[in-house]
Amino acid sequence: MIERLLVLQARGFTAREIAQKLGREFDFPFTRNAIIGKMHRLCLPPRVKPITQPKPKKVYARKRKRKGAGPGRIIMKVVQQPRAETNEPITIYQLGFGDCRYPSGNFPFVFCGKEQQEGSSYCPEHFVVCHGNVQRQLEVRP
Repeated sequence: MIERLLVLQARGFTAREIAQKLGREFDFPFTRNAIIGKMHRLCLPPRVKPITQPKPKKVYARKRKRKGAGPGRIIMKVVQQPRAETNEPITIYQLGFGDCRYPSGNFPFVFCGKEQQEGSSYCPEHFVVCHGNVQRQLEVRP
């Protein structure tokens, strides 16, 4: 089998073609990767690919961009209703953009709901609970 592999490789067949030919000759389903692995273990040089002419690039016409909504298109805007400031926890369905996402309570799952600190998912109180006093940590670092 190795001799036949060497002959087929020398003739320039691809690993897929060698696998198919050896599979028919030896009545065993060889795979392309099995042939590549065997050639690698035998330290055979890789197959030289034939030089092909580069294919011409396809030129496509540009599509026109649509401007504005146009007729028949509906644009929906999400409007967040202002909520009165309370210290009551809120459910996930009431949670809005800019609300503190600190979970409070086990069941039903409720969240703090106060205004978020800039750059965080939590209000200033819960930010300190989760991350500690960041200013003090920055002062201690060299």
